[in-house]
Order: sequence, then structure tokens, then C-alpha cells
Amino acid sequence: MSAATTPPREQSANCPGWNIIVGGPATHVYGFLLNQECIHHWAPIIYEEIHRAKMPSATSKNFQSKFRASCSMVTLMLPLKIYREFPSVLRLWRRLILFYDEGYLLVLKDNRTTATRTAELDPDDLEGIRRKLNLGSQRPKWHRIPL
Repeated sequence: MSAATTPPREQSANCPGWNIIVGGPATHVYGFLLNQECIHHWAPIIYEEIHRAKMPSATSKNFQSKFRASCSMVTLMLPLKIYREFPSVLRLWRRLILFYDEGYLLVLKDNRTTATRTAELDPDDLEGIRRKLNLGSQRPKWHRIPL
């Protein structure tokens, strides 16, 4: 089935019960902006979850390479943590996108389809995500993304 005829919502084969939204390209996304400080905060947490050990200290020989690798893993793992803790949030195809020099956008909805554009987000979930990510007073908003 081609992408043009694929229904906008399909059951994920890898995660039964999860709906992953697939559609055409999005030009706008709604979500939180995660700066480098946020990514750096989560790097040791993700490292410890993956390796079941503390991240080496900043003075150790291989700290920089492990820290950079952990920052990369944050971009993959953090959206999954959010989806597990807040199951009513849509599981979008592109969950975390690099956004210019400002950081990453945690995508909560987009304009790819009517369903993803008009999805209702629970204000308690938005508040919970904001608190979990320690985003201060930041509120999610729509952002134009380059194609």
C-alpha cells in the first residue's frame, strides 16, 4: 500500500496497543522546545538506565565520548519515556526534531493530518510533561518547520 493510500492511523506491529500516526509531511508542529541544558540534564539519567551504572565523572578519560553518546540517546529515549508516562499523548512518527540552533522540539501534534492537527491534549498531561522536563514557565506552541 503506498503512502498516499495508507490510512493516517495504523497499529504498530512492534508495540501492540500503540497507534503511530503516519501521513504526509508536516509543516508545523506543536510542542515543547528542549534546549541543550535539558538534553544535558537527561544524558546521565539515560546513561544509567541503559548501562545500569553511573556515568563516569567529568574528570575521567572517556567522559566526553560517553556524554556525547548519551546526549544522542536522549533524543531517542526521552520521547519514549514521555509516551510511557503520559499514554494519552499521540505517538507521532517524528517525535523529537532538531530545531535550528535552539535545540529539539518534542512534538505533541502536527499538521500532517486533520487527526493530528486537531487532537485534544489533556492540560494535566501538558503540565506533567512540562514539570518532568523542568521547562519552567514554557508552554507548548506551534512552530513552523523547514521541509
